[in-house]
Amino acid sequence: MYVLKNDYRGRISTDLLNILLSEDEAGILAQSSKIAEDTIATHTAAMYDIAPEFLKAGLLRNYYTLSMAINIALYNIYNIADDESIPEKIIKNYDDTMDDLVKISIGKAQLSLPPKPNDNIGGGGTPGDDENASTTGKGLRRYGSLAKRTHNP
Repeated sequence: MYVLKNDYRGRISTDLLNILLSEDEAGILAQSSKIAEDTIATHTAAMYDIAPEFLKAGLLRNYYTLSMAINIALYNIYNIADDESIPEKIIKNYDDTMDDLVKISIGKAQLSLPPKPNDNIGGGGTPGDDENASTTGKGLRRYGSLAKRTHNP
C-alpha cells in the first residue's frame, strides 16, 4: 500500500478519518490507495517508470506523487459519506490533481521520476520511421509527427 494512514495527517484530522473508516479501516485504506495508484499509473505509465515508485516506503517516496495519491485516496474515502459532507478543499485538491495528471499525460508537465524503460515498440526505431518507434529507455515522447518546416518558398 503506497498511501498509509499516517500520510493523511496533514489533510484530515485523525478523529474524522477514523469516523470515515469505521466500517472497514484496513479494506477502505487499501482500496483507496489502490485506486490512487491505478489512477496515477493510468496517466503516467506511458512516459514514466511508475511501478517501482509504488513499492517504495517512508522517505524514499516521491512526495509530489504521494501528495497526488493522498488527494485521490482521500476523495475516494469521502465517497463513503453523503455527497454534501465532502469538504470543498477535498474536491478542489482532487480536481487539481486530476488536472495535473492530464497535463503530465500529454507532456505539458513532468514528474521527477525515471523514464519508462525500453519496450521497443514495432521494430528498428530508425530516425524518421514513425511506424517503428523505439523508446530506447527514454519513455515514449513524441512532440509532433509533421516534418520540420523550412523557410524556403
